Amino acid sequence: GLIDDIRCKVALLDGGWFLAWCADTCVGQIGLIPFDFDGRRCMRLQNVDIHPHYQGQRLGGKLLRWALSQVQQRGFEAACLMARADDWPKEWYQRVGFAKVGET
Repeated sequence: GLIDDIRCKVALLDGGWFLAWCADTCVGQIGLIPFDFDGRRCMRLQNVDIHPHYQGQRLGGKLLRWALSQVQQRGFEAACLMARADDWPKEWYQRVGFAKVGET
């Protein structure tokens, strides 16, 4: 299930996973994975997901803003993530302030 999947990711990626709750229901998740790049402490955002039933309620934006505040509070210099070029989230990430830096 979801919890086993998260435990595996935490162990493999040396990060932390956080769940978004609405009342007693888990509605989303996000992973924060620290890494060093060119001598800078960075954080990768992983699995930014909101359950389809709860999408469109601005919960994803709240979860993403919370994660970015954690990046800053924990003293990291930058945050990054990966989005598919042909999928809608890339525009959403750009509206939140992420910039495209490459393409594979």
